[in-house]
Amino acid sequence: MLEVDLLEPGYARLLRIIAGWAETHGTIQAMFVSGSVAEGTADAFSDLDLVVVVNQSNFIALLDEVRAVINDGEPVVLDYRLGIDVLCLITEDWHRIDLLFGESDSGVLDRVLIPVFDPDDLYDGAAREETLEPATADDVIKLAMQFLRVLGLSVVVHGRKDVHVGHDGADLLRHSLVELLLMEPPRHARPGAKKLLPVLTDEQQSVLRDLPPVADQLELLAEYNAAVASVFLPRARALTEALGGIWPIALERATRAHLRGTIEM
Repeated sequence: MLEVDLLEPGYARLLRIIAGWAETHGTIQAMFVSGSVAEGTADAFSDLDLVVVVNQSNFIALLDEVRAVINDGEPVVLDYRLGIDVLCLITEDWHRIDLLFGESDSGVLDRVLIPVFDPDDLYDGAAREETLEPATADDVIKLAMQFLRVLGLSVVVHGRKDVHVGHDGADLLRHSLVELLLMEPPRHARPGAKKLLPVLTDEQQSVLRDLPPVADQLELLAEYNAAVASVFLPRARALTEALGGIWPIALERATRAHLRGTIEM
């Protein structure tokens, strides 16, 4: 049995329960661990991702079966489906398990996997890591134009004194900054919704840490947005021009003029 000792206690037992069910199921050909455990990036806060290879395309009954099997071992308090072939569960002890079902030729094997059982050697062991194309000037310009649009709408927020919407906008600006940092060479894909630290350089981490605090107060929102813009705009322009693009200077100038009296940049 595959060891998952890096994960929280309880995952190994749940894996044994699921594997015991899967190995004796007539329609299941193989099962693999995927995600961060297979890729070697798991830690004590990671979840358990499984790929289940089946010889039929009707997954609904299988999803219901495996939920019942897991529930018998540890009560399931939340389950939801992504499409027809992915089941996500959270147990009473807050163990998180994601199961992807698919036929062997459906692409489910096109990822880094560790076999739990694979009697027919369906997986050849080749690492199929996704490659991410370098960012283009158009990618950066599109991101920058959206950033400037949201930044310009700060005037509306401040005029209405709607600090709660303003906080939402500040979050969007920070998200755009993170996207920009990931575009900078060498371009990185975010490893997951709950992971960012591994793909940011020390300098990029410092940029995010040095942003001022933000709260639902107009003055703090203005200070925060100005700080994000002072980092984002020069970096985005430099990257755009390094990639051979033409920076949208007219939009930046218009936005800066529009913000006078609201955000000092």
